[in-house]
Amino acid sequence: MAIEIKQQKNNNTPIIVILILIIIIGVGYFIFKDFFRLQDFIRVPKPEEVLPSKEATQLSKATLDINKISNDSLFQVLTSHIQWPLPPVQLGKTNIFKP
Repeated sequence: MAIEIKQQKNNNTPIIVILILIIIIGVGYFIFKDFFRLQDFIRVPKPEEVLPSKEATQLSKATLDINKISNDSLFQVLTSHIQWPLPPVQLGKTNIFKP
């Protein structure tokens, strides 16, 4: 009686498929990164284009004097139309077993 010993075949197919997928994803990422730059499609406007007037640039550099504003007659005329501080709001049910 002879005993036959068969060599096992190395099945490297899943490893090869995974390596090919990694290579395809890597190449695709670099192609997307280099050829489809989003910065080229989205133009960010300069502040001068958004606020072109001279007054707007002066307003952006303005400093506010809080004492002068709070002592102004127009500011003193302003009135509050809400109750402050706001009353606390009860959240949820007091007894979770009652409907």
